[in-house]
Amino acid sequence: MSRDQLFNKGHHPEGSFLFNAAVANVFDDMISRSVPLYDHQIHLLLTIIHSSTTIHSIIDFGCSTGSLMRALHTNCLNRALRFTGLDKSNDMLEKARKKVAMCPNKGVHSIEFIQCDLEDPISLHTHDLGILMYTLQFIAPNKRLQLLTHIYDALSKKGQLVLFEKILAEDSISQDFYDKAYYQYKLSQGYSDVEIQNKQCALKNVLIPSTIEKHKKMLTAIGFRHIHLFFQWNNFCGLIANK
Repeated sequence: MSRDQLFNKGHHPEGSFLFNAAVANVFDDMISRSVPLYDHQIHLLLTIIHSSTTIHSIIDFGCSTGSLMRALHTNCLNRALRFTGLDKSNDMLEKARKKVAMCPNKGVHSIEFIQCDLEDPISLHTHDLGILMYTLQFIAPNKRLQLLTHIYDALSKKGQLVLFEKILAEDSISQDFYDKAYYQYKLSQGYSDVEIQNKQCALKNVLIPSTIEKHKKMLTAIGFRHIHLFFQWNNFCGLIANK
């Protein structure tokens, strides 16, 4: 795993963050050091899958380098599942295909990766579990309802959507605490002040978070029900919504 040092020097203009080859090469290290309790969140997803007998087909929207797909595949060998990973970046998908190809007993599951832009209208096969793991925040706000509606329409009768997002607080005092806590977390992971500030600048107007309540209202408007918060670490959360 290459260490993420993309933002340790130089100037990164606002909105310059791209999911290109440079990011793909360090993405696994980047997400493990940038998302608090990332491995724990994957374990929570595995709990959701193992606790349901109705999940047979899973789509990972914004699958990046396939780390989640590999983890789910490796820990679900006692049942046959269909995995589909969607991503806009061919650089990410190249990493994902190589990663899954090295999995043991890879013939147990059906696994495919598809290149597509989630901001465009997409045609989806019926699936039982949709996963948006820190993906919706990179979708243009005016395109999010369209994507979530496509996912809802393609879910099976008892299908579920799991949404992990970086969030905004409902008030400025809480947001200030979130910002300070997350800044300290990134320092604890070995990022320097320069790296943190450069990355923040590059992500401005690229990663656009929203509040938990706005996410819930949007999901409810589409038709999802029994929406509940099952994970939160300050400004990172996980929601599960049932069709």
